[in-house]
Amino acid sequence: MPDAPAPSGERVARISAVGIDCSDSLGWHYWEPGGEYTKPFVIKNVTTKTQKVKYRLPQSHYFSMQFPETIVLSPGTSYSVPITFRPIERVLYNDTVHFTVAGRGDFSITIRATLP
Repeated sequence: MPDAPAPSGERVARISAVGIDCSDSLGWHYWEPGGEYTKPFVIKNVTTKTQKVKYRLPQSHYFSMQFPETIVLSPGTSYSVPITFRPIERVLYNDTVHFTVAGRGDFSITIRATLP
């Protein structure tokens, strides 16, 4: 069985700095204008202490999320944040979601939709 790919440098730095493990980005590859596509973005607390995480909504209206509330993550637990993409034309879409971990710092992830 092949080895799993090593985590990116950005991911390793994020784990070290804020104690949260998650992907560096979330992408949509198969979509049609006028559709609605939702994917989960999973964050995990990899520390031994409870952490509080907040996020800011994406700036574009093509990507949306639930109203930001504080997410309380016990040690070792994960939380899935749904992110919805609603394209109106066949172009590339890019945005960012910013997360803040109370007392630890911030990080951002890229959300994008490539042309199908």
